[in-house]
Amino acid sequence: DGILPGDDMFPFLVTPAIIGSVVCMALLLLFTKHRGEQEVIASDWRFTGAFIFGCALLNLACLSLIGPNTDSLCLSRMWFLNFFFVLALTPLFVKTWRFYKLLGDGTVIPRRQSISHAKTTLMMIPFILFEVLILTIFTFVDPSRAEEMLEYDDVGVTHRIVCTHENSAFFAVQVVYQGSLILVGCVLAFKTRNMKKEYRDNQQLMLTLYNIALVGTVILIVANVVKVYQGTIRIFLSVGVFWMTVFSCCVFVLPRLLQIHTRSSISSNRGRRSPPGRAQLPSAPSTVAIDSGFCASTLQQQQDHVEGANIVSSRTLGTAVENPANFDLSDGDSSSGRRVSFEPILNEKTIQAIEKAANR
Repeated sequence: DGILPGDDMFPFLVTPAIIGSVVCMALLLLFTKHRGEQEVIASDWRFTGAFIFGCALLNLACLSLIGPNTDSLCLSRMWFLNFFFVLALTPLFVKTWRFYKLLGDGTVIPRRQSISHAKTTLMMIPFILFEVLILTIFTFVDPSRAEEMLEYDDVGVTHRIVCTHENSAFFAVQVVYQGSLILVGCVLAFKTRNMKKEYRDNQQLMLTLYNIALVGTVILIVANVVKVYQGTIRIFLSVGVFWMTVFSCCVFVLPRLLQIHTRSSISSNRGRRSPPGRAQLPSAPSTVAIDSGFCASTLQQQQDHVEGANIVSSRTLGTAVENPANFDLSDGDSSSGRRVSFEPILNEKTIQAIEKAANR
């Protein structure tokens, strides 16, 4: 039932715990490194970072499963695993609640209000203190202790030392409390499903909570239904914690980093296509495009100083000349929202040249 250094099962317990904590910390560093980017700011990076840090600590807490089953180690395992699980889960809960209170469900405009990060952080304290209260009460009422037991079978007698409680009250309380946090978080995430993607992480949150609920349910079934040694259950627990923490952290971090990389690539490509001092218009039958790489032969023959003009339609050229200051240039991408002024390029001589080309 106990896993000691040198046992065959020792690497299967230690490896997931160490790799999980290292991966979570690496994702946390990458996430906080880009905290000034708009994609990370919109995801409320402070509470997401707190969740990732809690996941790293939860993986490290699995290292307490190493060693023989003694009263002190059994009690420390009861504290570490449950406390760090709630510590990791609470930031997600208050983060979703904050989004819901500020932005509503996304279908109506909510009443204007302000909820600071400090106030939201203080909201985490009652949930953590309640878990500490539960652990403190059961530390004196029904702590996890080492208990010797003998098992008889056809082969012989097996002497075991296991960590156990006198009754199942502690197990029931933890399932109700931690399960309620997961359930309420799912409900809040579902209510914010219509919110704009720029201001919510409800899909990531729901995936995370469903993943935690699934892994936790499987572990509970294996631990209480399947009759195996506690050493096997601890390996299964360590692997389960590794999966749900690393998967959840990747769900939150990797999409944001991909968005940042995509936006940076688009910006750099636009910068290479559009040198300074030249604007670019979409090439369409009813528009005038000033392309940085091509020059219309007609204007080149008329005026040597007119550079980068690509005449697509003589009819629309006349329209542009009538009101050049209000002509709409979208840089070839309507979603970018950037407008390029037509007036600095079309000076008086340039307009005269375009008028001559349009009249022809």
